[in-house]
Amino acid sequence: MSDQGNEPKRAATPDDGVLRPFEASEIEPLPPVQPSAVVVPGTGEEPLVEFVEVDVDSGPSRVARSDAWSPDAADEAAWFDTGTDRHAGPKDAPSSARREPGVADARAGITLPRGPFFVGVGAMVLLAVGLFVLWQGAAGDDEAREDEAVGSATGNEAVDAETDDDRGVTESATAVTPEAVAELEAALAEAQADQLSLEAQLAALPPPALRGDEMRRVVVAADASFVSVGSQSVAVIGPFGGYAAIDPATNAITATAQVASGATRVLRTNAAVWITNYADDEIVRIDPIASTVRASIAFPEPDGLAKLGGTLVVASHDGGFVAQVDPSDEAVVRQVDVGGQPTEVLVTEDEGAIWAALYDTGELVRIDALTFEVTNRLTVGSGPVGISAAGDRLWVVNHLEGTVVGVDLATETVTSNFSVGAGPTAALVFDDALWVTVTDAGELLELDVETGEAISRTPLGTSNRGGPTGLAIGDGSLWVAMQGERSVVRITPVAG
Repeated sequence: MSDQGNEPKRAATPDDGVLRPFEASEIEPLPPVQPSAVVVPGTGEEPLVEFVEVDVDSGPSRVARSDAWSPDAADEAAWFDTGTDRHAGPKDAPSSARREPGVADARAGITLPRGPFFVGVGAMVLLAVGLFVLWQGAAGDDEAREDEAVGSATGNEAVDAETDDDRGVTESATAVTPEAVAELEAALAEAQADQLSLEAQLAALPPPALRGDEMRRVVVAADASFVSVGSQSVAVIGPFGGYAAIDPATNAITATAQVASGATRVLRTNAAVWITNYADDEIVRIDPIASTVRASIAFPEPDGLAKLGGTLVVASHDGGFVAQVDPSDEAVVRQVDVGGQPTEVLVTEDEGAIWAALYDTGELVRIDALTFEVTNRLTVGSGPVGISAAGDRLWVVNHLEGTVVGVDLATETVTSNFSVGAGPTAALVFDDALWVTVTDAGELLELDVETGEAISRTPLGTSNRGGPTGLAIGDGSLWVAMQGERSVVRITPVAG
């Protein structure tokens, strides 16, 4: 770039693509052509005088061609004279340079044959065009580099400007006034109040009821208080001793009988149906095939009933003890005083312990199954009447308090306490949920076992004699005894 200022100035190339002669040069003209210059004889045609001018020092060659001569223009050849402007036309030559007609002048020009001369001229033209293209390309590259440099500088300036703007925004944001802080705190308090209000509204919404296709009501001839499932049969007992058997495969009633005057619990085993007859101070054994009473064992005010190996564990509500009974000889094997009024009893899965709920003291008592001694006492709530086990936890139903309490079997401590409503009677874990019969409200409640949140609340009905009471699991369903309704409701969740 720095050396181009010393080069001869070239004429610009017009848009039509025709190469033009250079402008007048300040370089010293060539010496005049001597008479000894080579003259090539003509071919008989009017000669075409051409000249080629190559400026080696100034870049790409320029090729110029004069107009064809005519005989009348022969006198104009004097413009080749060295005293004239080499780039001026014939009519621009001075008159002193003109020669008289008919006088031959060896300086008039160089006559060449057309063919070889055209080849040379073509080659020079191609060379000139090539050099010109290269020169233009180099100039374009320089311009592109300059544009790129300018663009980069402009981009950097834009980034700097953007950074300055961001910095300004940040500085502006950090300038918080006390008024702005007060407004933000007020807006936050309002948002928190709205959230609490919405949560209260959601909590007040009742949980949905079970779908109709998930429930089936089975009508029985007698009333129903408690239910037990075993050996492909469902045994139901009413408060006045009415007994019924249901086939779970068809939901058909297979047997009915009057077996007691005042029953409290029912237990279906493989070989028999056992019923505690509280009113008559006895334990009744029913033949499941013949649906008749086979035997009765005297026992004072029996209530809770469970199976321990080949024996029975029975709670004496008014007697204040829990006993082990051998059905084979119809006798009490051993017993332990529990210090209260036991209602429900439960034997753990490994048969290592017996748990009894004391209605009057609100306690849960642990009895060692081997020694038959009380080993622990837990306060669980007011009026416990039901116990069930699921995994490593016990669930205790407090009828008077309206709660269901979870007890960890490993630590033997109370770990959860869920409020369920007035007068619950039984609770079981089924289909990964905790189900509770809320007798006084006539509802079946489904709870999350971890949080106690209500999943569903289904009204099943109530009467002056009660409502949903006993629960049992069997044949993929949850069975609900409906006291005062002469029926059993079968709950079978529908997938999806």
